[in-house]
Amino acid sequence: MATVTELVTRLKARLARRSLTTIDAILLDEMTHTQVEILEAAEWLPYFLKYFAGITITGAHFRLELSVPTTAQVTIPTGFIRLLTEEDRAALTYLNNEGYHIKIPRYDSFQQMNQILGSGPDTGTFPAGYYWEGRVGFDLTAPPGFGAALQLRPTTLGSVTYQISYYRHDPNTPLAPDASGNTLWTRFAGDYLMHTTGVEVATDLRDKEALGYFVGKRQEAYDRLRKQKTAMDMADTDLVMGD
Repeated sequence: MATVTELVTRLKARLARRSLTTIDAILLDEMTHTQVEILEAAEWLPYFLKYFAGITITGAHFRLELSVPTTAQVTIPTGFIRLLTEEDRAALTYLNNEGYHIKIPRYDSFQQMNQILGSGPDTGTFPAGYYWEGRVGFDLTAPPGFGAALQLRPTTLGSVTYQISYYRHDPNTPLAPDASGNTLWTRFAGDYLMHTTGVEVATDLRDKEALGYFVGKRQEAYDRLRKQKTAMDMADTDLVMGD
């Protein structure tokens, strides 16, 4: 674990132009860019970005729209990046009348869902399936089946409480850390954040020696983070040997 200030100090120690008067501001800006626009936009995301949110929709509805809120039926979980995969956890559940979270099956296409569950005026107490094309920030005037909406079938009457499990952006950045001077990345993946930032900064400063160092260390940090995730997954798994 390291604070933002500690990572800035370590980065400067590895750069040829460490005495540049604006180097601290450059490093903080690049570290924020790296966290938000590179690491949190990657295909693989770390465990500490997993989150879930409860959302209650009142009245008849047939979709949950993950976009900028403009109507009562439009909502976006805080910091939403994308849904979790089935391997991690059920991405969408609802709270039934007995107080249990029930998984809502995901369909591979909008057409498949409509063929199986219907696209007309069919109604139900709870949704039986959903489809999501995987984008956020879409045009609210788009017809059903287009844009970044969790399309639900059948149309659901009354209030339903959903739980959406998703990856979310770190609520803090190097430019705006928490009260302890940290972000989730500095706490749990500081070396990966630092070395990836180092690649960006060394490239911009044309520091070839530092660039070579950071490229190698970034890969080591990435491999270590992936192995940590695997170890955490296996720690709660019982392995039973056959006869």
